[in-house]
Amino acid sequence: MPLEIEVLTIGQVYAERAFEVKHMQPGRVVRVPTNVFLIKGLPVGPILVDSGFRTPEIMETIGMRATVSEHEHLEVQLAERGIARDEIRYIIHTHLHIDHAGKTDLFPMSTTAIMAREEIAHAAGGLAGWAYPSQDVKHMIDRVYTKDAAWLVDGKTGDVIELFDGVAIEFAGGHSAGSINVLVETDDGIANLCGDVIYSLKNQCRQPFAERNCYEPRISGNTVFGEREEKRAMKNVYYNCRWIVPTHDTPVRMLDDKARTLGGALAGNIIPGPLAA
Repeated sequence: MPLEIEVLTIGQVYAERAFEVKHMQPGRVVRVPTNVFLIKGLPVGPILVDSGFRTPEIMETIGMRATVSEHEHLEVQLAERGIARDEIRYIIHTHLHIDHAGKTDLFPMSTTAIMAREEIAHAAGGLAGWAYPSQDVKHMIDRVYTKDAAWLVDGKTGDVIELFDGVAIEFAGGHSAGSINVLVETDDGIANLCGDVIYSLKNQCRQPFAERNCYEPRISGNTVFGEREEKRAMKNVYYNCRWIVPTHDTPVRMLDDKARTLGGALAGNIIPGPLAA
């Protein structure tokens, strides 16, 4: 079933370039978007992928400034599209970090939050607590103990599980304990909504900062489980989809070549869609 993905930018985060790309321009602060995604065309209605950060103030607790314009609020963007919050039947979480699960509590318990069991266990265990705000974690635990409000998926790195016709998840590894990629079947091939497995397509993949080997991506400055694991996760995204759709960058379409070269960036906010020049 060919599906469509709509990109919603729900805020801007200001962080050091060296956080985004390891060792690159330490001390230089750059602005990056925070995106969430609507998967459209399913019989169950639109599915939301991630929900963004709770407030700009909560980002300050980890030393990052954030802004949200009047138009960027998630609830405003859904309303502009005529979507009530109780019409979102499922939210798929690529992971539960501070900028990915902060607004899930806007949605009723009749909305099922889908996440890796290992991710919620890791978050609730207090490891990397700076990345998992207590407010977000407590809400997720409430969902786990409310009938049908949470759907916990189990697997190991590389496992692919089909959730709906045209939508599957893949256990990604690399970025967090239970990081998953969301694989969406469009009429232009598979789009991989890869969360934070890749931050910057330009500086990590297209022109990887300070890398010497061919097709070697540059890891982020937010590596949790080791350089090899992060690179493996990045390369898996790079070689196995038509569209790469990260949370903090503009989606890019891969060229039709065996070298899997990055092509043009998305010009609008609908995937598949036209590319920028």
